[in-house]
Amino acid sequence: MSNKQQYLIEIGVPSIKNYVFGTNKLKEIRGASALLSYLNHKDFLLKSIESYLSDVKCIFAGGGSAQFIVKGTEEEVENCMNRLANTFSQETNYGLKLIYGKADLSKDNYKIARKVAIFESNRKRDESPIENVPMLHVGYVRECDSCSGVIQYCEKEDKKHFEQTDKTKSDDRILCNICRRKIDYSSVVKNDYNSALKEKIFKTHKKNIKSSEDFTQIGDSCKARKNYTAVVYADGNSMGKLIQQIDSPDLYEFFSDTVDQAIKDSCIEALCDVYDNFYKQSEIFPAEILLLGGDDLIVYLTAESAFDFALNVAKKFNEKTEIKFNEYENSFFKDLLQEKGLTISLGIAYGKSHTPFNMLLNQAEQLLKSAKTAGAKDPDSTMFYAPTYIDYNILTNFNQVDVSQLRKEVLHLDKTIIEDDKPYQKLKLYQKPYSLDNAEKLYEYAQNLVEKIPNSRLKRFGVAPNLGKVNATLECLSLYTGSKDSSQRTAIWEALSQFECMEEMPWKIEDQSTNHYSTMIIDLVELADFIKTTDDQVNNAAQH
Repeated sequence: MSNKQQYLIEIGVPSIKNYVFGTNKLKEIRGASALLSYLNHKDFLLKSIESYLSDVKCIFAGGGSAQFIVKGTEEEVENCMNRLANTFSQETNYGLKLIYGKADLSKDNYKIARKVAIFESNRKRDESPIENVPMLHVGYVRECDSCSGVIQYCEKEDKKHFEQTDKTKSDDRILCNICRRKIDYSSVVKNDYNSALKEKIFKTHKKNIKSSEDFTQIGDSCKARKNYTAVVYADGNSMGKLIQQIDSPDLYEFFSDTVDQAIKDSCIEALCDVYDNFYKQSEIFPAEILLLGGDDLIVYLTAESAFDFALNVAKKFNEKTEIKFNEYENSFFKDLLQEKGLTISLGIAYGKSHTPFNMLLNQAEQLLKSAKTAGAKDPDSTMFYAPTYIDYNILTNFNQVDVSQLRKEVLHLDKTIIEDDKPYQKLKLYQKPYSLDNAEKLYEYAQNLVEKIPNSRLKRFGVAPNLGKVNATLECLSLYTGSKDSSQRTAIWEALSQFECMEEMPWKIEDQSTNHYSTMIIDLVELADFIKTTDDQVNNAAQH
């Protein structure tokens, strides 16, 4: 009989986003997110593992991963984890798959054991990936009306189960078992994070608020620009590099709990601020936490509140982690981060509420990668620290799927000229992504311009860069000098000067040797379009 050993277990759940966001229906996304949160919760995992193994310690659980230290024979550990994997599959009607890796802690130290366990987990994932299978479009195969998966064949006695539909608001759809499970779970169990948000608002305002029924209802609540919504996608910076330096389970537990709690608290607090600033009089809060945990965050909300939320959640996360690490008895993280906190980067995809959710999510993910790349190149970036950057884009047409391609084709005006031996003129009509400080200033200037400048004049500023370098300068000078009120000219001057676009209005000289210029005017006006103006502001701007 094998001797019992201490094992380090690394648990992962691949293709989480494909499972949670495999549909465009809020009800199903809500149910999938809540079910994942339940299955990946410390209490559920501990209960499942302790049924078969002894001396179980949970190091961390959340965000689609978990880490445990257990004691048992190799066979007992394998049997336990295989049963847990089966439970995951059965609970989700085989929509999710759990993988794990193990390492003998008696042979290796924690740092090496973790690498071995992760390697084994990744090997299992790569050997048996979750892949979409091409559909056979034939008459006897019925597709799910939500995810286009195959509806399983059922015997005659199961016909009633097979014909089960989602009839919410006259929505008569035949669903596969996976999507039906999501809907059933959303009807029974509420999302923990959205419930926590409601509780916090109730404590502050003594008011019970309701969740939005669908994406359309969230869009209807946008007062600045009707039907416009946004997906905010945030992810931690340099987390992997930090984790690789951790050499004890206690440090890993502290780090993971700190990050997980900070992202959850920051998200809920920032959404409470959104409620206070935008929707205090509303009975329905037009925002939904779709995914939250680990160092990830995905929130769907109105377009007018998205940038404000992004700024707040980034600042709060940094502040909370800085306090935690600097107060911790072990100076490990304090030394690595040079007394700074952790940071997140964010991508914000704006679009109408009827825009397919997966398109918005895909763009938000691209924008997040763009923001992370900019943060890594920032002069203040170190091996274990990268500043927060925010990138955003407005999806106006469904063919604008790839952000980098869109910017290359639409927001670059490259022209061949002969001037002072400079063969090219390169005009970049944006300066995104922005550091957190610059993003905050850009938002303040957008609010200031909306308050002081008539909307028609502001839109002319936004269109000017498309006229080319010289004509854009002439148009902006005309608008600037044509403003009789000094406060309008001051507002324009301050905004352009902050981003080095005043010397050759509205252009910033990126590289004079290659005639390379950029402008932030379009970025500024895009934000201004999502800032609600009061009647007094409209009247004051018109008078000037």
